[in-house]
Amino acid sequence: MRALRLLIFIAFLLLYTEGSIRVLNVFPSTSLPRVLRGLQSQIREALRPEDFQWKQEFVDLVEAKRKADSDFFMDLGKGLFVPHTTRGWTPRPNTRLVSFGYRYRINSKGERAPVEFVQTPNRFSVLILGDSFTFGTEANDEFTWPNLLREHQPKLNIANLSVAGYGIDQMLITLREEIDRYKPDLVVVGAIADDLDRVVFGFRGFKKPRFDLIDDKLVLGNSPIGSLEEVYRETKKELQEGAPFFQSVSLYRILRSRARMRKLPALDKKILEALVETSRRHGADFLLVSLDRSRSRANAFLRNFSEHENVSYLDLSETFPKNFLVNEGKHYLPEEAGYVSRSVQKNILDHPSYRKWLAHQALP
Repeated sequence: MRALRLLIFIAFLLLYTEGSIRVLNVFPSTSLPRVLRGLQSQIREALRPEDFQWKQEFVDLVEAKRKADSDFFMDLGKGLFVPHTTRGWTPRPNTRLVSFGYRYRINSKGERAPVEFVQTPNRFSVLILGDSFTFGTEANDEFTWPNLLREHQPKLNIANLSVAGYGIDQMLITLREEIDRYKPDLVVVGAIADDLDRVVFGFRGFKKPRFDLIDDKLVLGNSPIGSLEEVYRETKKELQEGAPFFQSVSLYRILRSRARMRKLPALDKKILEALVETSRRHGADFLLVSLDRSRSRANAFLRNFSEHENVSYLDLSETFPKNFLVNEGKHYLPEEAGYVSRSVQKNILDHPSYRKWLAHQALP
């Protein structure tokens, strides 16, 4: 009888905790005391969508678009992105379209750029990798910070291979596959805190590759990526076979999230090391840029990594104008992209690799 009462108490405690988490998660932040706002922030961070939620959202979206007879963003119609065998997705080459009022132009190599990249010896070649903040989501072509950098500093030959939604794992795969084609003098990785978290997912909007750290080595899994139809059928079948009950339990997801976050620093460090090593092995220097407007948990990690690896590091959260912070959580406005472009330009022009290149250009 005592054991039964204990089980009932434990069940009640778990149900109470689960209910409290769910209520706190949806409660308006402005109505909460400061101590509960902090707890709510941690809960929302832990309850961000995982693979299962992303897969369900993907299947629902594909089916809704097909019922409406409209183009999915990765479909073979008018979409901006297409599936990619190794990276998950990439911009569709030779594309011009207007999406939600913003003009997007993708050149023949899949870069968000108004011109074609041409290797020229009298210009310093810069290969840029990043996510939607560097790709330029919700911005016209002329207001992405890499395009502003290209416009304002003609001595720089810019290739922007950033892709919306990428984590640093997909940036690494892109660099490994493209560095021989572009032969850059400098590789710039622009990252926000979320890009470091994305490496633990095998699905985020669409199926993506994922590295595991085995015996201190990066091992690529969840690859190759199939076509849109293949990924849809594969994902639909997986969902029909049933997701574990615990996937819908908030408390379980929080515990999973904490376990995952404990593994994250070692995996992120290894991927960043591979980005630096790949760049240097191909004769390019490396610049790491933190694009967050305000300080995040990633800033100290990136700074420590840069100091340990002797890598140039630009932390924009330290200097971002305070009047820009009203747009926190959204993509860059034109004036914000301009500030990022000027900051990165100054860092590049002061960079040892650029100064060395400039001195070599001055030789008779």
